[in-house]
Amino acid sequence: MNGVNGVNGQPPRGRVVERAADRWLSTAGAVLMALGPVLIGLGWYGAAHTPYEFEQLPYLISGGLLGLACCVIGGFLFFSAWVARQQRRQAELLAGALERLADAAEAGPRAPRRPAEPDTPALWGPPPGGDGQVPDAGAPR
Repeated sequence: MNGVNGVNGQPPRGRVVERAADRWLSTAGAVLMALGPVLIGLGWYGAAHTPYEFEQLPYLISGGLLGLACCVIGGFLFFSAWVARQQRRQAELLAGALERLADAAEAGPRAPRRPAEPDTPALWGPPPGGDGQVPDAGAPR
């Protein structure tokens, strides 16, 4: 069977590729998120050690904005890896539930069950012990 477990207990090839992609997304996200504050720090250091404003602007752009972009993009990559992991986990749970349901359907019907008696009286319907007839409000008594 080439389903959930693959051939000879090995995961299917598609699942190996998905896990490699998740690993790549997680690694790239972690590297970019760590690189962002380093770039921001280098940009600050360069801008802090020059007395001219026109020399500070390139440090702001290359260090500050690039560092911020690295943090944001790294966060998105890390989040997408987490979402992919959760989606795969949910798909595996769904596949297992469908297999159990198919096995139960193949087993055939069980003996019919009697409905459970309610613990509380019903809020509608005839009263217990009554004949189910409701007296007409306009009829003389």
